Amino acid sequence: MGNGMKSVVDRYNKTKEELDQLGSSTSEVKFWQREAAMLRQQLLSLQESHRQIMGEELSGLTIKDLQTLENQLEISLRGVRTKKDQLLMDEIQELNRKGNLIHQENVDLYEKINLIRQENMELKKKQIAAALMHLQR
Repeated sequence: MGNGMKSVVDRYNKTKEELDQLGSSTSEVKFWQREAAMLRQQLLSLQESHRQIMGEELSGLTIKDLQTLENQLEISLRGVRTKKDQLLMDEIQELNRKGNLIHQENVDLYEKINLIRQENMELKKKQIAAALMHLQR
């Protein structure tokens, strides 16, 4: 549960305890009306901030407001770039690791090929020796 929701629940529980002592359901309705109005106001404020961050509805802002918005965007952009750089570095490390594994696999395969070539040469030598022995008889 987010902090905003937790604070609403906490306020509700506190008010509920007070209301239980008083036994007034009208006060509970008023509490929820106040909460709904406050949440509507928070939503409107968040929507306005979102539009401004998206570069919309900037006409009513002062130079100071615009500077603050620009600073927030620069901080956000730095965070995005840092995260992107980290992901790219992680990906490069993973590709290097895979490249090293593939290189090692190639080395192993070359060693196997050389071993098979040596075995084939030994077999050919034995075949030639056997053929020469057969001819000498």
